[in-house]
Amino acid sequence: MDHNAIIRRVAGWTIFWYTSYRFVKRFNRNKCPEYSCRIITEIHAIIITVLSCRILFFMGKWPFDSLGLENEPVEIETICASLGYFLHDFIWCLYYMTEGVTMLLHHVMSIVTMTISLYLGVSAVEVLGAIFGSEISSIFLNLRWFIKYHKIHDTSFGMLVDVVFVLSFIGVRMFVGGYLAYRELLSPAPMLMKIGGSCMYGVNCVFLLHILSFARYRITKLSNKLKNQHQNTNGHTNIVQNGSQNGLRHRVTDKNHSSHS
Repeated sequence: MDHNAIIRRVAGWTIFWYTSYRFVKRFNRNKCPEYSCRIITEIHAIIITVLSCRILFFMGKWPFDSLGLENEPVEIETICASLGYFLHDFIWCLYYMTEGVTMLLHHVMSIVTMTISLYLGVSAVEVLGAIFGSEISSIFLNLRWFIKYHKIHDTSFGMLVDVVFVLSFIGVRMFVGGYLAYRELLSPAPMLMKIGGSCMYGVNCVFLLHILSFARYRITKLSNKLKNQHQNTNGHTNIVQNGSQNGLRHRVTDKNHSSHS
């Protein structure tokens, strides 16, 4: 596929994601703009996760052994769709200034890596592997945002989503992603792709520090909550027991008083 065709596809997908955002925003006028943006982000994460999973694991290519190969049409289309989303979301983040430096750097590295792969015409497999690892955890990351927005993050469901998000990030992005980055360095892939893969993994390491801090906060908060519930339960039990004993003593006193009368 020639570069002009790829540019048109990326531009088309960027317009598609922006139009989808504007359409969703019309039905959420009473909510903040990020609410609509998160809906589009979640839709992208689910679609790209499914597509990249199908390409990587069900179309005959094993991502750890098919590195540095020539891009196929279905791989190019999937990367174009994801690149269009990242371009839209990066511009949105710059306009509303909702994200920190780490997230913006993640977007830049994703855009640059996908662009290099499309320009060189190789290494789509490892790019899709990185996208798969990133977006599968993003599904739960965005779900956490909606849970927190609707103020149900302290429920059992909110805690479950937090646990799944942390485990998916560490398991897929860090362990599986780390092995993929290692295999990339040993592959015949272009040096630019190796540098891009290493930088992407470095950004994930920075994210990991934030996530470990968040996990520690949630564990401490849960521990304190359980401790307070335990103390309250014991205090209630003691009150009930003392009240019963006092009532028993009063009843015995009344009975003895009656018999003496």
